[in-house]
Amino acid sequence: MNSYDFTRLNDKDFEDLVIDLISAEMPAVKIERFMPGRDSGMDGRFYIGNNNVVIQSKHYVKSSYSLLVSNLKKEAPKVAALNPSRYILAVCQGLTSTRKNEIIGIFGKKYLRSDDILSIDDITHKVSQNKNIERKYYKLWLNSTSILLSLLHNDVVGRSNHILEQIKEHSDKYVKTKDFTIAKDKVEHFNTLIITGEPGVGKTTLAEQLCLDYILEGYELIYIESDIEEGERVVKPDDKQLFLYDDFLGRNYLDALRNKEDSKIVRFINRIRSKKNKKLILTSRTTILNQGKASSEIFYINNTEKHEYEVEVKNLDLVDKAKVLYNHLWFSELPENFKECIWKDKRYKIIISHKNYNPRLISFITDYDKISHLEPENYWEYIIESLNNPAAIWEHMLTKQVPK
Repeated sequence: MNSYDFTRLNDKDFEDLVIDLISAEMPAVKIERFMPGRDSGMDGRFYIGNNNVVIQSKHYVKSSYSLLVSNLKKEAPKVAALNPSRYILAVCQGLTSTRKNEIIGIFGKKYLRSDDILSIDDITHKVSQNKNIERKYYKLWLNSTSILLSLLHNDVVGRSNHILEQIKEHSDKYVKTKDFTIAKDKVEHFNTLIITGEPGVGKTTLAEQLCLDYILEGYELIYIESDIEEGERVVKPDDKQLFLYDDFLGRNYLDALRNKEDSKIVRFINRIRSKKNKKLILTSRTTILNQGKASSEIFYINNTEKHEYEVEVKNLDLVDKAKVLYNHLWFSELPENFKECIWKDKRYKIIISHKNYNPRLISFITDYDKISHLEPENYWEYIIESLNNPAAIWEHMLTKQVPK
């Protein structure tokens, strides 16, 4: 049986996984999904005839069994009030038959039977039997597999391995936003993509997500560090290859133009876009790319705009912003009393609706190393100050890295 790391899923991901597994086993039924809430008592529901079936998931992978039992005792009255014909309970813990019987005793045999209690072993087996779901929830196995490393080209493994490790490290916090869907469609259509945007909006994160998606489809990762010719040298006509060139015009577009990098890049773009088994993803700050276009006839003549997808924070709707914030909080090292400052009175709505909301800013304010000197009661004031005056995070980049 495959080994999966359920700590890499947040509680909502786990709920979605369980419903997907049940849906795959019962394709004829339509399962309702509900927003997470402390008082709902159910994550999903479906009907078989007049009988209603309630689904509940408990992501207690890092908690003790006694804590799980304590929580289930609080859930039992809610289930009784719902009065379902059948109750399916999934828990992210290993369970013996004795413990399953104890859980049945909490809810009563009227609602719960042993085979409707899905332990972590039951869920692991179901995931391993469904390759589509296994692929969708790649976070479960990404960290422990050697498959990704085997996809790297031997000649570039030293250069690309650190990027692969970075992608794996960051994957916990990835959220597939609408930006991802549109960008993926662009890559599929053109085979090339230039991701632009201001500092901190998520250019590199989106590029990494796209790379991971293609790596999982069997593409070999080629990371270009400083010169597009690095990619030219390792092109294999018959292999599926993915080329990533982050910040491809560098800090100073004039240096790139002096080295005739613009003509090399356009030539490589034209080469890749005609090959269905090749993909090229580039990133650049909007100001740098615009200055490059204004100064480079090559970029203008070859109409690079038709291959361009600009990442802008305004393209994130409130739901995507909330997902980004939630994932950063879930996987952060912040103590619970700090997190509670954000949940209290639904203050998170202030964050996701703030005009200066920015993925890099969210990463900054949820990094415990940066705020460990604060007392919990001062944390919210710190968040508001950071939102109102985010210059402290990227002032260095804006004032010292961008040429005047």
